[in-house]
Amino acid sequence: MENARGYKVRKPRLGGASVMFEYEKPKKVAEVAKVSEVMLLKCQKHDIEFEGKLLLGKIPIGCPKCKEENEKLARDMEAQELKKKEAELAEIVEFRVKHSGLSKKLIETKAKYTKNFKEFSQHLMSLEKNLFLCGGVGTGKTMFCAELVKRNTHRYPRYFCACDLAYLTNSKRVDLLDRLKHCELFILDEISDIGLIDESFLNALIDKLYNNDCIFVFSGNVSKDFLNGLNTKVLSRLNANGLEVCEFKGEDLRIKNKGA
Repeated sequence: MENARGYKVRKPRLGGASVMFEYEKPKKVAEVAKVSEVMLLKCQKHDIEFEGKLLLGKIPIGCPKCKEENEKLARDMEAQELKKKEAELAEIVEFRVKHSGLSKKLIETKAKYTKNFKEFSQHLMSLEKNLFLCGGVGTGKTMFCAELVKRNTHRYPRYFCACDLAYLTNSKRVDLLDRLKHCELFILDEISDIGLIDESFLNALIDKLYNNDCIFVFSGNVSKDFLNGLNTKVLSRLNANGLEVCEFKGEDLRIKNKGA
């Protein structure tokens, strides 16, 4: 018989007035699953002879064809698991982009690597600091923002136009602050309308995101001097983790592409 720990219990023997038990540890797997010496064996499956061993006196092990098949099976299973994980990751990326706030058009439009894109491409590769994108109409700022969202889904990115935040009711403001608790990349486009946003709400929003170690990207058809007109708290938060001004130059690509 065995006890709770798996030890075999021998018959009790009397020793004076007490009953004593002797315990025998279970045998090791190697002792139970005995393996023979190397011998000449035959694989029934592949009808080949090979030098191998017998497990438990009857199970042949060491067939090179069986080994090859098992290794291939293991590789195939690993590849399937990797493919499954990649598909799951793609679904997560798609979901986060879809719920980032980008329009369907921005999600579906593929970015064209213009001169401005190439100049600031290091931020697409690795986004480490806050950005202020400024410049004329149609120079690619919004497309750059969309590309930042698509490349940083691990940051739970959120994209807004300033006017989207300007007309929120109090209840929707509270709801938004709660929904941004995981956001680590906050993009505010059309920054020229930032003055329409209630200042106390804007400050609360920026504070919450700042405490999330969030990266800020502000963008708009403005000059770089527009920064100086932002309220003190917002500007302070932007500068705290490093701020780079990215000035997009050139002609209106929308007009150029339409005429092409």
